[in-house]
Amino acid sequence: RNSLMDLENMKIKNAAGAAIPLFEICDFEMGRAPESLKRRNGQRIIRIDAESTDRNKVAAINGKIFTDLVPKLQSIYPDIQPVKLGQFERSQKAGDSMKFVVLIVIVLMFIVIMLHFNSLSQAFLIMLVIPAGLAGAIIGHGLVGIPVSILSAFGMIALLGVLVNDAIVYLDRYNDLILEGYRPREAVIEAAISRFRPILLTSLTTVAGLMPMIAEKSMQAQFLIPMATSIAFGVLFGTIFILFFYPAAIIFWNDSRKFFRRLWRWEKVDDLDVEPAFQTHKKDNENEADH
Repeated sequence: RNSLMDLENMKIKNAAGAAIPLFEICDFEMGRAPESLKRRNGQRIIRIDAESTDRNKVAAINGKIFTDLVPKLQSIYPDIQPVKLGQFERSQKAGDSMKFVVLIVIVLMFIVIMLHFNSLSQAFLIMLVIPAGLAGAIIGHGLVGIPVSILSAFGMIALLGVLVNDAIVYLDRYNDLILEGYRPREAVIEAAISRFRPILLTSLTTVAGLMPMIAEKSMQAQFLIPMATSIAFGVLFGTIFILFFYPAAIIFWNDSRKFFRRLWRWEKVDDLDVEPAFQTHKKDNENEADH
């Protein structure tokens, strides 16, 4: 009431300098007004915040707001421009930066593997396990019943190293068997048998160690569950791929190289002639003989 009386007694000076009471030149009333005017990139904004006890429903809530509520507001106020901020904006920025980081990591990993095996094609063979692991991680999210998020992507990055290590162990044993005199089809079976136990045990112990975290229901664990799910199911599906489908991929790669060598050179090519380990060993023996 005191504020209203102050407004009634307020006087405004005109161009001639005369003081005129405010109530003589305008009508006014008391009401609520924004406590502060917020701007973003020079544009005035009204920020709407909300909290949810279930983080898995945040994406669904945002989607419902932008499909049901926002069109109604825009029909009334066509000049407004809705923008997703908060967790969505942070996730977008993190995802954009991760794209470059993951690309650099994969390229460096590929170069190291290629130098180790002295073969471009075998480096590609090892990289085949990455799509299988990522697919397993996505399937795992569906089995657990949680959406794929930026936290899941962090787990997938950690997953890459584990899967590549298992593939290197298998392919390194395969190359050793080739040098021992095994044919490729015999070598892939023997490598799978000899590396079955270590690859399976390391994968199962990793999955078993992460299962309690995935099954945890406390709020503190909700941030770690997507990462644990990516690693656990990615390792599980990647291991199945390495032990049961990787031998077929190696044989297919061997047959493909033979086919293209025959098509290009019109000569009969043996299974061992297209194996990088055998070729390198053969060249080393020829160099020693020359010396």
